[in-house]
Amino acid sequence: MLENDPENSPSVSAAINSTRWLRENQSLNKDDTNERDELNTRLKVRWIANEDWQWDATLFYADTDNGYDEWTLENTGFDTFSDFEGVTNSRAFATSLRGKWTGLDKVEITTITSFTDYGLLNSADGDWADAASSTFVIPLMTTMTPLPRMFHSD
Repeated sequence: MLENDPENSPSVSAAINSTRWLRENQSLNKDDTNERDELNTRLKVRWIANEDWQWDATLFYADTDNGYDEWTLENTGFDTFSDFEGVTNSRAFATSLRGKWTGLDKVEITTITSFTDYGLLNSADGDWADAASSTFVIPLMTTMTPLPRMFHSD
C-alpha cells in the first residue's frame, strides 16, 4: 500500500507553455505562425508492497503544437514572408515500471519494463519566402551556361 511519507508519496508535475512570438507573416497576413502550445505531464508513484519489494511507476505525456516561422532571406527582423506555415507537432506517451527485490542478504534484483509511443511532424517553408513579395528570390535558370575555361581543372 502507499505510505504517507515523503519518500512514498505520489509525485505529479505538469507544465503548460502557450506563447505567441513577435512575428508578423506579411505574405499570409497572420501573427500566429510562430506560436507555441505545449503540455508536459508526469506522474510518479512508489509502492512498497512489503519489506522485500518496492515498485516505482511513471507515466509521461507530452503534446506539442507549435508553429515554425522564424527565418527571412532579407533579415527583416520580426517580419516574415513565408507562404507556407511550418509546424513542429509531437505527441508522446511513455510509461515505466521498476521493481526491486531485496529478499536475500547481499542480493538485490531489479526489473524494469517500459513502453513509449511517439509521433512527430516537422515542416518549414523551404525557401523562407513568398516569391511574389520577396526582392531576394532569384528565379531558377532553365538553361545552364558552361563555366569559362579558367574554372575548369584539367
